[in-house]
Parts: sequence; C-alpha cells; structure tokens
Amino acid sequence: MTKIFSKDEKVTLDSLSDTPVSQLVFGAAWQGKHVGLVRKLLKKDKPIDLDFSCIMYDDDGQTHDTVWYANLKSRDGSVWHNGDDTTGENGGIDEAITINLQAVPDKVHCIFFVISSFSGESFAECDECNIQIQNASGNIPLGYYAIKAESNKTAKIMLRMKREENGWTIKAIGKACEGKNIQDLYGTLRRELYA
Repeated sequence: MTKIFSKDEKVTLDSLSDTPVSQLVFGAAWQGKHVGLVRKLLKKDKPIDLDFSCIMYDDDGQTHDTVWYANLKSRDGSVWHNGDDTTGENGGIDEAITINLQAVPDKVHCIFFVISSFSGESFAECDECNIQIQNASGNIPLGYYAIKAESNKTAKIMLRMKREENGWTIKAIGKACEGKNIQDLYGTLRRELYA
C-alpha cells in the first residue's frame, strides 16, 4: 500500500516496503493552472517550468554533490536525474531522480529533494504538485507527498532522506522558500540540516 505523507511526517524506508529496496525513484509531477479566458487575457497561459533537484550532504554538513538539470549525475554515480522538463504537461512524472542506495557513499548523511520554479512563477500558479516514491525494481509505488498550491513562493523543500542508526528515513518537509534553482537554496537547505 502506498504511504500518503503528511507535512512533517517521518518514516523509515524499511516501513515502506515488505522487501529490501536497493534503488529508489523520486518522481516529481506538476500541472499549471487550467487555462481560461482571464488567464489568456493576463498572458498567464504559458507552461510552468519547475525543476526537481537534490543535494547530498556528508556527516560534517558539507555538500557532497548536487543533482539537477545542469548536473544529471552525481560524481560517485549513485544518483541520477532523467532530464529537464520545461512544461509539466506530461500527465505523469515530469522529472525523476533515481538513487542507488547501495552506491551512496557511507559519508553521505542527508539528501534533500527540492522543486523550484525556474520560470519564476509561484506555486500558487500550480493546480497540483507532488512527489512519488517508487521502488525502481518493478516501479512499485511506496510513497506519495502532495503539496498545497497556494504558496506565493517559488521553491519548496519537499523531502529529506536521512541516514540514521537503523537505516534511511524519509521526512515530508513541504517548506516554502525563494529560489529559481537549487543553487539559490544552498543557505536555506544548510539551515534545514539542523532543524
């Protein structure tokens, strides 16, 4: 059964699956507001270019690597991005990040997943935005986290994956912030490490 996350909810990765998971897919999906006469008159009928990114921190709080549309694969090869979608009109997952858990270096302590609006629209311009978590083996759904679209901010820290004593945990954060890409969010994300 797919886990539906609530804001600030944290679960262990093991609790999401009856079988061991070696690779996870985090898929981001979004849909802009439906086009209507008023939106056409205001010239707001263009697609929204959201970007899905992740940043990896080591156990000293230093950036290990960043994976996003401008860097599709981590240097160690453990995390990769499927590429940039500039419209969000696919009808399913628009951008995805895959993690090979067995290849993530031991020193990586925390991974944040972020959605940001490269085109500068706020999340109030989205009808929906969500993250789907799947076991890459068979694309088995494990988790789902949808955010409310009323925020007037241009970025959301969606999820945090953290290595703890008994394995990985996943926490739904849903924190609104400002930034067109993950580089704009480095300071905000560093503060979240210790929140």
